[in-house]
Amino acid sequence: MTSSVQGRDGASVRWNRRVRLVLADVDETIAGLYEPASPAMLRALGRFLGDGGRLFLITGGSLQRVTSGITDGIPRVMRRGVLVAPVSGAEVWGFTTRGAVRRRPFVSRYEETFTPDMKRRWRAVSAQVLAEFGLRPHAVRPPARFHREVGHDPLDVMVDDRGSQITFEFVNGRDLRVAVVERAAELLREARLPVTPRLASVFALNMTIEGVSKESAVRQVLESDAILASVGLTSADVAAPHALEVWGDDFSAANGGSDLLMSRAVAPAVRSIDFRDEDPTDFPAELNIVLWDGAQRLHDGLLEYLESRRA
Repeated sequence: MTSSVQGRDGASVRWNRRVRLVLADVDETIAGLYEPASPAMLRALGRFLGDGGRLFLITGGSLQRVTSGITDGIPRVMRRGVLVAPVSGAEVWGFTTRGAVRRRPFVSRYEETFTPDMKRRWRAVSAQVLAEFGLRPHAVRPPARFHREVGHDPLDVMVDDRGSQITFEFVNGRDLRVAVVERAAELLREARLPVTPRLASVFALNMTIEGVSKESAVRQVLESDAILASVGLTSADVAAPHALEVWGDDFSAANGGSDLLMSRAVAPAVRSIDFRDEDPTDFPAELNIVLWDGAQRLHDGLLEYLESRRA
């Protein structure tokens, strides 16, 4: 299903000129992990939005990570074309016509579902997991900086309480995640909490609200006339496969690719572009997933693709 027409730098994946709404992962797709998007990326996204494109950012990260690292760098007038589903889709946020984050989210499963006691029990489970495995929690930061400032001991992990999601980043020992996720699942069941621990990306473990995912977030937006209207779209605008596109870096079914969930929420013919070097035999055959084959990868590859619009 890939295009055979040569694009910028010899890439065969050509810019989709008919796309209206892009569904995009954030970390290592738009920007480096826990790093802001580059000025060049922000300019390219601003041009895309200025030309009438719309952007739905779907991430395991927090809303603050997206605003401070990405949308704050986009001109205010352009932000009204952006939607954000942080914390693995537990929430969906938009922007006002003046470019400020709306006072309330369109969706918030956390506040709708969790009582104060449930929130307390969730934090108790997180603390117990850390204690049982002897893990030492640290604030999140880019991995290279973590290695410089903390070291390489597998028991040193980054922990980020995002409200409706608690994330452990095993930057030094991702193999530990399997044992930790199994124990976390046991403790969450015992605490009678509707929370599911999941492996994500290269070394993350996310404790996420049950039933919430990147897939559910995409479906909620595409099925809501009100949310689509907030960015100037109608359901008819995004009905055709070419009107949508998925950008990510984690589509391998063999590794439980989190970005596959976005692809599964749309028609199989919608094109998903993988900006990481993954084995295409691990992609579900029924989905239209293509590897970016330009000179760069990850967020640098996406920037290359965005800049191909001007070629």
